[in-house]
Amino acid sequence: AITFAGALDGELLILRERRVQSFNVLQQRLNRKAVTGKLLEEFPAHVRAYDLLTLEGDDLRGEPFAARRQKLEALVTRLDHARID
Repeated sequence: AITFAGALDGELLILRERRVQSFNVLQQRLNRKAVTGKLLEEFPAHVRAYDLLTLEGDDLRGEPFAARRQKLEALVTRLDHARID
């Protein structure tokens, strides 16, 4: 889902039926040497982005939060992927 050069502030979540699962559920997916298809299906990772810090080599941290947020929303819309919001 993340097909751009940049840095986000956000969190990694597990969503099931559009509901955020507990941190204990997320831990079932983390720190695995091998991730099986079954694990990917049972614990689908999701990124909830809160801020856009850099994009395609541009440092955005000096911009007002409202401007960064607008760019983040446009980026997420352009990515159009169910696992990032």
